[in-house]
Amino acid sequence: MANKPNWRAIKIHRSYTVDEASRALGVCKPTVRRWLKSGKLPVIDSQRPALILGSELIAFLNVRRKPKQRLRIDQCLCFSCKVPRSAAGRMAELVHASVSTFNVCMLCEACERPIYRRYSARQIATLGEKLSLSASEAIRHLIEAAHPCLNVHFETGGQDIGKAPSEE
Repeated sequence: MANKPNWRAIKIHRSYTVDEASRALGVCKPTVRRWLKSGKLPVIDSQRPALILGSELIAFLNVRRKPKQRLRIDQCLCFSCKVPRSAAGRMAELVHASVSTFNVCMLCEACERPIYRRYSARQIATLGEKLSLSASEAIRHLIEAAHPCLNVHFETGGQDIGKAPSEE
């Protein structure tokens, strides 16, 4: 079953039974019955089967829906705290992601876990006014690393672990 009912699956000019509404929304039948019993979701009449107008069902779901949170430019959503947080120490690390975007890594001010957000190149100047940014260059190829770890040892001498068998 779905976490959130998909209100876009409901047609405005159609009436639904409890079973049809639960299947269209991706929720259990007892959930729809609980909505009806609470009185917040009106039915057409008190007879069975209970019929629900599509427009009433959409209106009910829109009232229940939480409003989206808009983050400030210097905030990221911390998945541990489940709230928008600013960077600890007002510092962030900037990593070039593509031609026009950057990945920014900050530490959550409450739990001090890393939080990430992607910014466009236009937003970086505004972010730089609010936070101290340090840029780090992403390693493009493994061979460019100072000490690449390939997890395979093909060196001569020592053990022959990971060596390809020689064809004779």
